Amino acid sequence: MISYFLMALLQRSPLLLVILVGIILSIARWKRHPNGSLITFIGLCLYLIKLFAFTALNYWIPSLRESMNWSFAALNNLFTVLHVVNDIGFAVVIVLLVSAAFVHRRPGAATCS
Repeated sequence: MISYFLMALLQRSPLLLVILVGIILSIARWKRHPNGSLITFIGLCLYLIKLFAFTALNYWIPSLRESMNWSFAALNNLFTVLHVVNDIGFAVVIVLLVSAAFVHRRPGAATCS
């Protein structure tokens, strides 16, 4: 199990690095932009939690099939549901990050040439 998680961590290391830098930057800019930084921090932390949780579920589900005597079709359905929930979680993170980019923007005059 440890080797599986280490391999998953290695495969996702560029993404993890970007997430950790984003979390550090959101903490560093907290005083200047508290609302945007808070939303960014929450979104990136949720993404980090989602990343590790779904890695653990992908490792654990095949052993669940053996212990509960499920068919491969049932296991395939469970993986389909898991991937849909994973995509919904990713969509929530994207919505949070986009909303953080637009929070407290002042409406300005559009500059057209």
